[in-house]
Amino acid sequence: MKKTYLSFAAAVCMGLGALATSCSESDTHSYMPLFEGFEAPQTASPCDSVTVFARQSKKGELIYHARYKWSYYYDYATQNGTGRVECDPTYQDVCYDVEPEDPQFRFYVPDSATSVVVTFVGDYQYSAQGDNRYDGSDTSSGTVANGYIRPVTSNVTGGQSKGSVRINIR
Repeated sequence: MKKTYLSFAAAVCMGLGALATSCSESDTHSYMPLFEGFEAPQTASPCDSVTVFARQSKKGELIYHARYKWSYYYDYATQNGTGRVECDPTYQDVCYDVEPEDPQFRFYVPDSATSVVVTFVGDYQYSAQGDNRYDGSDTSSGTVANGYIRPVTSNVTGGQSKGSVRINIR
């Protein structure tokens, strides 16, 4: 009888051990999304309504909160050259695991604008442990004219991506 209990206890311990090791640590890691870039018009006219999308090439995983900061500035012609106006940022807060859709931003092109640059910052707070993948340096290789969104930081609690795109005004 004593042998049966020991065998049963050993089997239970082995089963629990196998169950505990069957889920690797990487299965419960958080990852922020990766972006392919912006979907935005290359040109627009004054007073146009413009929608810009930050297109994800790979969705993030185990992210409970995302905060998107969109802002833009525009240049305009003056008698002495060019002036610049920076507009107030717009923020969007989402529960990423529930709403993993591509972030989007809509604005109206000012009537005096000669070009517009839209900037995007995505801040992500992880549900599980993340990786120290990015050290805070901007790894962008694209130009503002082509548009880019690159990961800037990623650590155990969250990550951030930044980018911008230029829209010429006709």
